[in-house]
Amino acid sequence: MNKLICILLLMCSFSGHSQTRPNLILISVDTLRADHLGCYGYYRNTSPNIDALANEGILFKNCLTESPLTVPAMATMMTSLPAYKHGAKRNGLSIYEGINTLAEQIQTHGYRTAAFISNWPLKDRLSGLGRGFDHYGEIFSKKRWLGIINPEGEAPDINMAVIDWLNNHSDDGRPFFLWIHYTEPHAPYINHKEFPFPPFLSEKHGLHAKKKLIDPYDSEIAFTDHHIGRILNHLKKNELYKNSAIFFAADHGESFGEHHYFQHGRRLYHSCLHVPLIIRLPGAHRAGTKIDTLNSLADIAPTLLGIAQISKGEWMEGQDLLSDTYQEQFLFSEAYKGAALLKRGQHFKRKVQPIRFSITTPQYKLIYNLSDNNFEAFQLPLDPFEQRNIFTSNQPDLRHLRLQLIDHIRDVNLYIKLGEKKYKQPAKMTQDDLDKLKSLGYID
Repeated sequence: MNKLICILLLMCSFSGHSQTRPNLILISVDTLRADHLGCYGYYRNTSPNIDALANEGILFKNCLTESPLTVPAMATMMTSLPAYKHGAKRNGLSIYEGINTLAEQIQTHGYRTAAFISNWPLKDRLSGLGRGFDHYGEIFSKKRWLGIINPEGEAPDINMAVIDWLNNHSDDGRPFFLWIHYTEPHAPYINHKEFPFPPFLSEKHGLHAKKKLIDPYDSEIAFTDHHIGRILNHLKKNELYKNSAIFFAADHGESFGEHHYFQHGRRLYHSCLHVPLIIRLPGAHRAGTKIDTLNSLADIAPTLLGIAQISKGEWMEGQDLLSDTYQEQFLFSEAYKGAALLKRGQHFKRKVQPIRFSITTPQYKLIYNLSDNNFEAFQLPLDPFEQRNIFTSNQPDLRHLRLQLIDHIRDVNLYIKLGEKKYKQPAKMTQDDLDKLKSLGYID
């Protein structure tokens, strides 16, 4: 009944408007920890515009990524499948041929579709994520390596392209699906002079965190938040905001030395898995709602489709977060060795195997490290930084989780073997691709 009431309220909010279906906008930020945003309890004012969006929307407190790496995570967001099923298990690998995407499904229902991405691995030629987009803008303006290589796009350049597209394609009466991906605050972090922060003093990180990395990281978040605010203001000024469902999310988090690990990709601690998710419905329905249940990036596509009253694809494994039938489930995640292999031969896919697996419940997380056949377990409510390993196979709850995780690992390995035979891998990296991925730290 609540789902029906929500739909009726949304329909009422569209009355009197020539466009009866809402615009769908997905704003994603690379490498953004949920716990560095004010709306998630951070003590610094890093995110006033994102916080304002959260106040008008629904904030999901416990959203996790299935894989803490950009292309695997964004492909999950766009297919509602885990990496071992959509095929883009590393940056530099594309989703399998024959895998349908959110954009394709929305496009077939009359929506205009556009994406603006700013991280080199998300190039359509490499990732396959351009499927279903009328326009797939690839913005690369940010230099690295003494100004020689430009594997990223800066937020102002992304905004310029987005606003130009909106000015030319948003007044024909058709609803649109727009995906905007900002790369800041990906390493190396930059201190933006217009967004300074004093030396980090809080103890809101796990042991061994390098505080000198956190100040520029937070400055990057504030810089990105500012430019997100400019996009939101443009939507408001052009009367597009009220009739839009706006999703805000991140692909993965970041580690600053917790557990003696930096950045992301190979570990499955919450510093890398816990991501923000905010949904602002048209007319700001359910404003200020906070949801405690576990959910994942795989739930985004079904939820977007539900708002547009489009049935989700049969292949999609996620759930509509706004449906009365939503059921909290255990969440699985995988980490893969490295990010992209420098050498790519005939048997490349066979080398792309998970190195760590995890299962998360509201009370526990259990991590399995394949290389040393080792389990770690953490009681999340009491140990949010995962500093006390409580694993013992004799504890009933953990023994049950261990068996579930072992079954999952068997399923993953079997599926990967079957996928190698059934699907082709079309992505081919050039030397230019290898150079740019290397500049991002994505090469073994």
